[in-house]
Amino acid sequence: VVHVDSPYLDRYLRLKRLQALIAGDLLDDGHVAVQDESAGLVVRLLDPQPGETLIDGCAAPGGKAMHAAACMEGTGTIYAVDRDEQRLERVVTAAEAQGASEMVEVETADLRAWAAGPKPPQGDRVLLDVPCTGMGVLAKRAGLRWRRSMEDLEEMAELQDELL
Repeated sequence: VVHVDSPYLDRYLRLKRLQALIAGDLLDDGHVAVQDESAGLVVRLLDPQPGETLIDGCAAPGGKAMHAAACMEGTGTIYAVDRDEQRLERVVTAAEAQGASEMVEVETADLRAWAAGPKPPQGDRVLLDVPCTGMGVLAKRAGLRWRRSMEDLEEMAELQDELL
């Protein structure tokens, strides 16, 4: 696979073409995962350490949680919380493929209700990649501007506040 090392992140490679990676078994057997460097930088800033407890509040599909698990060297606990059960299945699959099943606990729940529950777990670090409107990527997805209303933006801002 033709690549160059990421100038920003250890263990990250930049690929010009994914075909060779997809054609091989590297993705299926969990040896590699595809993730944008910007997502990796979030985990780098979070700096999860071995043995810690991490709460990933909007976890699906699990890329950041799996990167955190690698940084934690297989020790500690990651609570992967998301309300979308189908998307959380991808977290389970990724954890199994990458050998992180023992440390990842998947919780199908709305983070607001889960955190307000009778005994929510305490974490050393919290990762929260809240749902967004997509307005920041209009240059890449120009059609999006016609599918968003002011009401959509207000509802999303309210949800983001509640999750925080």
